Amino acid sequence: MESNEGEIVARGPSTRPYLVRDAGYMESFAREALVSMVDQVDSGYVKMSVEHLSYLPPIGHWYRAEVEDDEEGHSQLVMYGRYLSMYRAADSVLPEGPATPISPAPDLITGVSIGTESRNFEPEIWESLQEESPLPVHEDAQRSALPLLLWIISVPVVWGVTKFMGSFLERLGDAAANGLVDWIKNQAHRARDNSRDNIVEVQFEVSRNLTVSAFLTFNIDMSATVGELRDGLNRLGPVASFAGWMTGDEHPADVRLVAFFYKDGVWNLGWWASPDSAYVTEWFERNYPDPKRFLGRPLFVIPNNQELPDSLILPSDYESRDER
Repeated sequence: MESNEGEIVARGPSTRPYLVRDAGYMESFAREALVSMVDQVDSGYVKMSVEHLSYLPPIGHWYRAEVEDDEEGHSQLVMYGRYLSMYRAADSVLPEGPATPISPAPDLITGVSIGTESRNFEPEIWESLQEESPLPVHEDAQRSALPLLLWIISVPVVWGVTKFMGSFLERLGDAAANGLVDWIKNQAHRARDNSRDNIVEVQFEVSRNLTVSAFLTFNIDMSATVGELRDGLNRLGPVASFAGWMTGDEHPADVRLVAFFYKDGVWNLGWWASPDSAYVTEWFERNYPDPKRFLGRPLFVIPNNQELPDSLILPSDYESRDER
């Protein structure tokens, strides 16, 4: 990776086979896969995360990518990005939802899947993990020696402004309602170095360049945190309602990512990001989990925040409550 006058240039995956560090095997990518990665950058919002810790605000944004071909017939992905400016945002807690919903929330949400990194498991465990899951499983690759124990639940937002009531898990079908939390807990037990804490990220995919994420953390050996995971997933309604509101035209047009965190029975705004900036709340600065709980070591880089009185502007039905 190199930097030139604020622009970051990263040379990534290639069709040329190379040894994956600390993994013990060779890896290469088809040129078609590299072209697909370019399309993801061009049509979406690809953030720079610190050591794959997606619960931390992004430090940068990849805004352009291309595939370079060399004289030997190999191709490589080259990505161009810039660091984000970091600012202060006001503390906010999500209410239950808008006062006057336009349409009822869907009783059943389809197209939901769960992703995690297969290298956290022995091959036979990975195979059984997929077979036993109450939701379709896909691999969420992390380029690290020991991947995070990160479980990403992807939810396509197919509703508008509405109010979700009751258990959110029940809207994912009987199998998810009855077994998703136990399945995540059981598979976390089977992972390599399972003493680390786990992260569950529920991604409400509003569009290719707009995602609302809800974060929960837990440790398999602490029943209280597993109980909070179950409670938080059931009480995702306010985040789902917020994501539905984001399908409209009232929110700030430059918003690309919004992150909420479950604590003490409510969903707290942690941060939000645009193509140029990230806005971090004081609540998040006081409450964000220690990265070494998930990495097994201290964090290498922690971004510095500048103070600026700015916040995510919510409509009248989403009046924020100051929790300071």
